[in-house]
This record gives sequence, structure tokens and C-alpha cells, in this order.
Amino acid sequence: LKVFKQDSLFRASTWVAIEPNGLDPCDLRLSGGDQAIRDLIAARIPLYRFVMSNIVSRYDLDHADARLAAVREAAPLVRSIRDRSQVETYIIDLAFLVGLDQALVRRELLSPRTPTSSSPPPPEPPDEPEPTLPGANLPAAGDRRLLAERDTLKLILQAPAIFEDDEPWFGLAETDFTHGAYRALYRTIQSTATDQTRWPASIIDNLTHADLKDLALQLCVEPPLTELNPRHAREYVAKLKLVRLEAELTALKATMSRTNPLTNEATYQAMFQQMVNLEVERKALIRASTGD
Repeated sequence: LKVFKQDSLFRASTWVAIEPNGLDPCDLRLSGGDQAIRDLIAARIPLYRFVMSNIVSRYDLDHADARLAAVREAAPLVRSIRDRSQVETYIIDLAFLVGLDQALVRRELLSPRTPTSSSPPPPEPPDEPEPTLPGANLPAAGDRRLLAERDTLKLILQAPAIFEDDEPWFGLAETDFTHGAYRALYRTIQSTATDQTRWPASIIDNLTHADLKDLALQLCVEPPLTELNPRHAREYVAKLKLVRLEAELTALKATMSRTNPLTNEATYQAMFQQMVNLEVERKALIRASTGD
């Protein structure tokens, strides 16, 4: 970080080349020749990314709160970038390193309230909030980020027959919902027998929280944004699965970026194969989500 601060004194971009065995350039040339020096220089990385990687490496990125804490510690670093046109690139890099959504990282980095590494971050809310108090954590009807989740539940509550298939609800999973209230509602739907004569009253009867009952009633009467037919139901399910899969892909790629393929070849190859499989699934979901 001290070197990075000195970088602001120069107009040229600064790069870092790290020799894995700790050899200085002279010893490296003696042991590997001129080609070893050329290979070292070719493997250089921007100074900002070197510092950022060092910050991120101090956190256990398997935990959501640690990923957010890493972003907050790196925030002053990104804000100090002298070339403002490159800030967006640095935000994308940091999001990739920690495995978080770019919009969340951008909001944390550009917020003036972001705490520095010297001040402890405020306690984080649970990763999967569910409404336990009146009015708590209920989604806004007009939240554009959650429109697919809301409309999918509308289709289920208003026209369950369009989901008739070998897989219940076209294979939709509880984890495909990102908001705790929608997730809790779908959990109840999964545990309720589809009795067409009492649907959706049977769902509402099984909800134990008054606010969730109110939410279900709203969804029963709100007009969906699409027609009530199996094609659109499948498209909505694909959209929800796509969001979850892309988040999984982002986290996997971030883990791969922190894994040395030479010293952890088997682990890296397993993750690479998983990435390939997820990419294939992602392309299929993109086609399904657009009705192709």
C-alpha cells in the first residue's frame, strides 16, 4: 500500500512482476537466462491489482461478511486511482476477486459512508432475511430487481395448472428466490399439496405469518406482466435459475483466480470443469428465458 501511494507521483502506469521463488533479477538471469527475465516481465500485473489482491487474500472469502469486509477495506485504494476513467475497470476486477455482484461492489466503493479498514464495519444483516416481525423485510411491489420472482409467484398462485410437468413447478428451487419473503412463500407452496379446489386458499391457510398472508393475497389479485400459459411460466423459471447460476459462476471464477493451477492442479482442473458445465447450463437457461 505504501508503494501504491508513491505511484500517484508518476504519470506512467506501474506494474509488478513477482518471481515465484523469490529470486532477484540477477539470480534469475543466472539460473534461467534471458528468457526467464522475459517470462517474468510478461507475467507482470498492474500495481493496483497486486495491492488489491493482497488486501483480498487476508479474508476468508467463503463467507459473505468477509467478502463485504474485503471490499470495504479496498475502497480507499480504488478511490485513490488517479485515472478516473479506469475506476469502473477496477470495480469489475474487485467484484471478480471477491465473488460479489458488481452493482453491490460499486455501491460500497462509491458510498461516502463506506468504513475504512481502521474502523470496524457495522454488523451485517442475515444473508437470507425472512419476515419475523410485522412489516419486516417485505418486498416492494415495484422493485424491478425482483419482478421475475414476484411474477413467478403470481403465476403459481393464480394458475397452478400451467406448471403441470414431471418436475413440480418446472424444477423451481427455493434457492432460486433471492428475497426472504418470496423464498418463505415458495417454501410453503412446496410443502402444500396442489388441491385445485382449494388453491390458493390452502397456501394462505398454511402461512403462519400475517404479513406473508397479506403478501400472498396481493399476489393472488395483482395482474401478471405476462400471459398465464406454460411457455411464459417456463421462461420465468429459467430467468430465476439464471440469476442464481450467474452468481454461482461469479463466485467460482473468483475462487479460481485465487487458486494456483501449478501447485493445485487437480483442484483447479475440477473447478475448471465445473465452470465449463455451468457455462453450458447458463447458455441453455438464456435460451429458455427468452422463449427460444
